[in-house]
Amino acid sequence: MEYELVKKELITDSERAQLKRCLGKRLAESGRVMSLFYRVKPREVTQWQEERFFTCLTMECLWKSTERALVMPFEECLWRLAERPNENKIESGLDRRVAALLDVDWSDDDMLLATKIGRLARMLKASGEGYSPNFDALYRDLLNWNSPDRYVQRKWSRVYFINTKQEENHNVI
Repeated sequence: MEYELVKKELITDSERAQLKRCLGKRLAESGRVMSLFYRVKPREVTQWQEERFFTCLTMECLWKSTERALVMPFEECLWRLAERPNENKIESGLDRRVAALLDVDWSDDDMLLATKIGRLARMLKASGEGYSPNFDALYRDLLNWNSPDRYVQRKWSRVYFINTKQEENHNVI
């Protein structure tokens, strides 16, 4: 189930700009890009998966292909963002944002999770740190986000909060 979300040969720079402006919105609210979305959406993406795929597609459009040198899971990108030198507080604003994100279920109705994740993606992009999310992995995580055992949220918590805590302890010693 590996997809190249943005088919480089199928999307122009103008279309990429239109898609990235739709980050955090529902597909139905995205007007003109709906035809573009269905043109590039893999056939294997079913109707119930479309909003999640649309979220990842629009998020990927934040980065140009030349800006995607260091690709890693979204939760690891967040951890690296939290480890920037000016983030040495016990609980940063980013910590609160990540914790709040992990408490939200995916809903195609209100798109709250898509909005929160979109804001975090914009923070990652604005940081200029040279890394970007693995959008295929993010798509799989979003597909499984509402799993009863919340294994995706546990995985993200382990990567983000345990790594952050270990880094704080290392700095104290």
